Amino acid sequence: SGSIVVLDVPTGEILAMASRPDFDLNEINSAEPEGMKNRAIMDMLEPGSIFKIVVASAALSEKIVNDQSLIYCENGRFAYGGKTLHDHHGYGNLNVHDILMKSSNIGSAKLALMLGEERFYEYVRRFGFGERTGVDLPGEIRGMVLPPARWDKLTITRMPMGHAVAVTPLQATMSMAVIANGGNLMRPKILRSIHDTEGR
Repeated sequence: SGSIVVLDVPTGEILAMASRPDFDLNEINSAEPEGMKNRAIMDMLEPGSIFKIVVASAALSEKIVNDQSLIYCENGRFAYGGKTLHDHHGYGNLNVHDILMKSSNIGSAKLALMLGEERFYEYVRRFGFGERTGVDLPGEIRGMVLPPARWDKLTITRMPMGHAVAVTPLQATMSMAVIANGGNLMRPKILRSIHDTEGR
């Protein structure tokens, strides 16, 4: 299964949205329930590494780091909370740009630790996660973002890499568009305008 959303970033207008499996509107009586779901707003999944943009944006916005700051990435193995977090390769010092480019789990986790649970959670919510986008379509779900009071010791290091959180494809699209839109989170729209039969 899968879904795709095509968005006009500055306006939040949804230009296209599709899900698979789908169904034939002309044969609706034979449609399977799974094929009738709008997966872009009804399915939720762990977002994975795209979520690293959230923690990097938060750390830069809060001026905890700047574009020259170096984060020691433990040569690929970081022991925290009784578990070891790994990177695909052993990195030493990385700046924020390289943490994102190389998709460093450890660098992202350390940015979150520098932010602290409450500030990181605040930015997760600012990016629109954990609440409906407000799109004018039926059946939209909120996804799942637990508050810090319900985190375990590892959540602060796992959520920055897109684990311990669940989002819809539309939430993921809207949140990533924030970066391309000067930091503005838009409400997605499926209608640009409504006109009467005379075009008014």
